[in-house]
Amino acid sequence: MSIKHAVLRILLWHHHLAPLHDVPFLEDAAHHGLLYKVGGEYMFAHPSFGEYFRLFYLLSQHLYPREFAAPSVCSSPTAWRSAARKASVLGNTSG
Repeated sequence: MSIKHAVLRILLWHHHLAPLHDVPFLEDAAHHGLLYKVGGEYMFAHPSFGEYFRLFYLLSQHLYPREFAAPSVCSSPTAWRSAARKASVLGNTSG
C-alpha cells in the first residue's frame, strides 16, 4: 500500500467517512448483494444504490438546496433519484 493510499484511508476513517479496515466491510457488503467485485474494485449491484447513498450523504452535509430534504424526496425512489441527478448537475457530486 502506498503512503498516499494509507493517508487517504486514515483521513476518511478520522472524518467518519469510511471504516479503517475497509476490505472486510466491502467483502461483507458483497456477500449480502449490495456490491460486487470486479478485479480489485467494488461496484454497487445496482446504480440506484449509489444514487441513494449519494443523496443522503449530500443531505447530511447540507451540500445542496433544502427542498431535497423534504420527506417526500426521502420516501420516493423516483424523487431521490431525481434529486441525486440534480445534485450531480449542480456540480456537488462526481456522478
